Amino acid sequence: MTVEEGRHDLFVLTGGLRLDGRDLATGAYVAMDGGSDLTAGEAGATLFHFRKRHAGPASRTIVNPGNRVWRTGIIPGVRRCDLRVSDHEVALVTFDPATRIRPHRHHRGEEIYVLAGALHGAPMRLGPGEWHRLDPHAIHAPRAMEATMILLLTGHLSSEGFGARSTHPPTPRDPDPL
Repeated sequence: MTVEEGRHDLFVLTGGLRLDGRDLATGAYVAMDGGSDLTAGEAGATLFHFRKRHAGPASRTIVNPGNRVWRTGIIPGVRRCDLRVSDHEVALVTFDPATRIRPHRHHRGEEIYVLAGALHGAPMRLGPGEWHRLDPHAIHAPRAMEATMILLLTGHLSSEGFGARSTHPPTPRDPDPL
């Protein structure tokens, strides 16, 4: 398959991927422009794919699981691996059990995909394989009761038309705070 025009962020959730003759395993991340050839590995592939249609050209970035650079997050118990930091950000974030982040907002929105564990207060409970989009200015206070890893996409949504409010109230599925 040839990737359409635009700027693409791909994260290999399961299986493998071949990109222009290079093999990428589960956990690999690719930032690239369209026009490249992608092929699933023998066992197939499941991808998290974000496409920004109207974006200027960018250099290709590949981050394999073995060459991730982790840094301490904004609070103890949080670690972050930046995969892309440019016009928007893509990162892997881990939370130790019983980690809380104070209420905050992202002026250009945020999307969360849970890879392992569970994230609470984002604004509801999200388990493995679940995704949630927070509108620009939505307030959330994520916390983890167990070891958790998420794929985070932020800074890519326009704040036009959104007020300083959360459009996603907590749900009954969300257990009591820690």
